[in-house]
Amino acid sequence: MGNLTVSQPNNIWSPSGNSLAVFVDGVSGIIKLKDALGNVQPLSDFIPSPSGSSPFEYGTANGAIKPVLGSNTASGIFSKVGGGKSNSASGLYSVTGGGQNNQSGSALATIGGGNFNVVNASTGTIAGGNANSATAFSTTIGGGRVNTASGCYATIGGGASNTASGFCSTIGGGRCNVVTQAIGTIGGGFCNSNIGQYGTIAGGGFNCALNYATVGGGRINIASGAGSIIAGGTCNTASNKYATIGGGFCNTSSNFYTTVGGGKSNSASAYYSTVGGGFCNTVNSDNAVISGGHYNTASGKCSFVGGGSCNCATSIYTAIGGGRLNTVSGECSSIFSGVCNTVSGECSSVLSGFSNQISANSSVIGGGRQNISCSLYGTIAGGYCNVVCCIAATVGGGVENTASYNNATIGGGRFNTASYANATIGGGYCNTASCNNATVGGGQGNIASNEFTTIGGGNANSACGNFSTVGGGQNNVSSCYFTTIGGGQNNTASYCLATVGGGQNNTASALNSTVGGGSYNVASNLHAMISGGICNTASGCYSVIVGGTTNISNSAFSGILGGHNNTTNNFNEVMLLGSNLTADIACTTFVNNLSIKNIPTSNTGLPSGAVWSNGGVLEIVP
Repeated sequence: MGNLTVSQPNNIWSPSGNSLAVFVDGVSGIIKLKDALGNVQPLSDFIPSPSGSSPFEYGTANGAIKPVLGSNTASGIFSKVGGGKSNSASGLYSVTGGGQNNQSGSALATIGGGNFNVVNASTGTIAGGNANSATAFSTTIGGGRVNTASGCYATIGGGASNTASGFCSTIGGGRCNVVTQAIGTIGGGFCNSNIGQYGTIAGGGFNCALNYATVGGGRINIASGAGSIIAGGTCNTASNKYATIGGGFCNTSSNFYTTVGGGKSNSASAYYSTVGGGFCNTVNSDNAVISGGHYNTASGKCSFVGGGSCNCATSIYTAIGGGRLNTVSGECSSIFSGVCNTVSGECSSVLSGFSNQISANSSVIGGGRQNISCSLYGTIAGGYCNVVCCIAATVGGGVENTASYNNATIGGGRFNTASYANATIGGGYCNTASCNNATVGGGQGNIASNEFTTIGGGNANSACGNFSTVGGGQNNVSSCYFTTIGGGQNNTASYCLATVGGGQNNTASALNSTVGGGSYNVASNLHAMISGGICNTASGCYSVIVGGTTNISNSAFSGILGGHNNTTNNFNEVMLLGSNLTADIACTTFVNNLSIKNIPTSNTGLPSGAVWSNGGVLEIVP
């Protein structure tokens, strides 16, 4: 009888007019008729003997019915064959509706039609199709050909050569699909295999799903981890719990909660690791991410590669934004972009550029090419072949500059070297700051080689005394404590607190000696001063030459106001005004000529020693 509902006569609604109600009696199992007046009579009363004209006849079992024609067999109790040819209904209450060579061979089995279909398990159903087999309890096949439903409650909608052998397994259609475990589902496609419990394959070809896994479609995909998902693509493998692949080709997601979005030949093999897409990217450490690109590797925990090519983030919390052939191996370090950059120190960063290297912690290279930071807190903003190799050293840019001691700084330029603590070079070419707090602002070939020395600029200047300064110029040497040269050429300040303002070939070689400018002037004694001029010499202590040429002040507290060829001749406290004067007595002022203007004509109110004119005669107040 299949799944037909049985009832009692009193529960059947009486039809109106000449209509008849047909039902299966719940007690006897006999098909009966009921008219509008409530009369009930077995259907068999109206089926004549085989010699009559009815198309049906009784089968070989109690209550069995089959067509007179078609060589059909109804051999099960209350079995039914509705029509067709060479069909059989041999199970209790089994039904074969029609078709050809169909066999309903178990209790309550049903075949709607088709040909060569077989149901040999209780309550199995085949709606139609060709050569389908329902061989387990309550299996269902809608149609198609050569389909087999061999697991209890298995269902095949249609298609060809599909096999549903798992408990409550389902195949919607397609061909050559197989479901072997409980609650597995294949929507369609071809040659798909669902071999795990609760697995799902929506479609595609040659896909495989295991326990709780899902394949949306595509081709030759394998979801073998519990709860794993492959949405589509080709030759992808999700082989661990809750692994996910969105699509693409030959991708592998092989650990807990790993994800590959798409692309080709990508691999995510550590807990919670992710590859967004690209080609031949590899993530093999926990929580690491590669967004895209090709041949990138994220092998440190929580590492990140945004894209690019052949980049490697190999330590914990490392990051590479993009670029090519970049490597980060220090914890918490990063490379934003560029080519062939390397960071092996912790908490360090390269923003961009080519072949830059950081091997120390907390260092930064902004860009440029072939720059190297090998010290803690080192910084190179950019440039070419610059080096910082001590704590907190900095190079702003330029070419082949080296900051090689703690807190040393080079702003830019070329071939500059800051090689001691807090040394600074602003820029220029081939400058050197080689002692604590030494500074070179710029220029070329300048050397600041002692503590707190300063060279503002110029060429080939040297500040080698503590706190010495050269403002600029060329070939100037400031070589003792607190010496100063403002500028000029070939000037020398060689004793403490000596100063040369500028000029050429001037020398201040004694304590607090000063040459303001001019050429070839020499201040060579304590507090000696030459304001300017040419070839002047102040060699007496506190001696002064204001200017002129070839003057010599070689006695203490003496002065020459200018002129030429004057000399104090070793007499102290003399003053020379004019030219070609030679002192011959101390405490005297020497002049070539003396002109007194507006001389007083009375001594009233004048101090002792004052000069006044008494009727044209000069007198001195006593």
